[in-house]
Amino acid sequence: MDIAKVAAGSWVFPSCQYKPAFMDQKPEKGVPVSIELLSTYPPDTLYSNNVHILVRNAVISTEIMNKVLTIFMCHLMFSNPTIILSRLINMEMFNDSENGDLFLVEVLIKFESNPQEELLISEFVVLGHKDVPPSLLCHSADMKMQKDTFVHFLVTHRNFPQMIREFVQNMERVYDESGDENFGIIIVNYVTPLINVLTLLRQSRLKHWSVIDFQGPWEKTAAINIGIDSVKDPNDIIFITDLSIYYPSHLPETIRKHTFQGFSGFAPVIFYFSCHFNLLVDYYGTYSIYGYGLFSLYKSDWEVVGGMDSTRFKGKWGWEDNDLTDRVLTYGYALFRLVIRDFYHQNHTYSGLWDINST
Repeated sequence: MDIAKVAAGSWVFPSCQYKPAFMDQKPEKGVPVSIELLSTYPPDTLYSNNVHILVRNAVISTEIMNKVLTIFMCHLMFSNPTIILSRLINMEMFNDSENGDLFLVEVLIKFESNPQEELLISEFVVLGHKDVPPSLLCHSADMKMQKDTFVHFLVTHRNFPQMIREFVQNMERVYDESGDENFGIIIVNYVTPLINVLTLLRQSRLKHWSVIDFQGPWEKTAAINIGIDSVKDPNDIIFITDLSIYYPSHLPETIRKHTFQGFSGFAPVIFYFSCHFNLLVDYYGTYSIYGYGLFSLYKSDWEVVGGMDSTRFKGKWGWEDNDLTDRVLTYGYALFRLVIRDFYHQNHTYSGLWDINST
C-alpha cells in the first residue's frame, strides 16, 4: 500500500457531492449574517493566554465522536490492515441534518511494519449523506485539501509604524515556530515613509513579502483590493487581516484546511480585548462572532466575488465585511467559521486610521 495514498486520505473514502444546508439560504439585504460555528473535539475552554471565557464549541456528544472515529479508522484499515491508530489529534463538526454532518478528522496513525514513524491524516468527511450507506463516510469532492498552497496575509496600514513593526515580529514568530515557508505578507502602505517599511522587512527573517505604496486619499476597501490585485497566481489564498493581532503559529495551516478553491471561504473568529484591560490581572473582551473582517479566499474566488466594494464603502468604515460575506454566500460559496484559541486582537486607538481628518 502506497503511504502517500493513505496520507492523501480522500483516496480511501467514496466521493460525494456535498454542500452545507446554509448555502441554499441567500442573505437578506441589511440583515447581519449569522453562520453556525464549527464545533470541536476534544472539548476545551477556549482562552487567550489567561483569558478564560467559555465558548460553546465542543462536539458536546462523545458518542458521535467515537462513532465517526471508528468508521474513519475502518475505512483506513480496509485500505491497509496494518494501520494502527496512535491518537486523535482534532475533530471538527458542522451539524447539518439536511445534507449530512460534516467532520474534519485529524489522526496520527502508524504501520505495524514501522511503529516508530507516525503519519498525520487530515480529512473532511460526511456522515449521513443521502447517497452513501449510514455506516460509511464519504469525502466531499469539492473539499480537497491543498496542504502546500501559498497563503498571503494582507494588511492595510496608515502611519502606524509601531503596529507594522509588531505585525512583522508576529509573522516572524509564526515562521520560526511553524517552519512553514508557504506563506508571506502583503502590506498596503499609506503615509508612512516607504523606505522605513522596506528597511524593516529587509531586516526581517521573512522570506516572502511585498509592500505596495498606496497613493491618493486613504480608502480601506480600495487598499485591500489593490493588495488582492497584486497577487497573480489564481491558486494562492489571500487572507485579509489586521494589525495589532496575535497570530497562533498554526494559522497558515488552519486557513488552508478551511479554504477550498471554488467552494468555500474561511472567516475565523477572533477575541477582541476591551479597553483598559490589565494584562497582569484581568482580561475582558468578546469573541467577534458577528464580525467578518478576517477573511480568506483563493485569488480565483476573490475575482469571482469582485473583492471589496470600494464604491459603496468609499469614505466609510464598517459593514464592508458583512457586505463581502453577503456576496460570497450569494455567489454560492460556503463559509466556514471557527473559534481559534490564542488568536486575539489588542485594543488600540482608531484615530487617524481611515482618513486625514479622523479624530
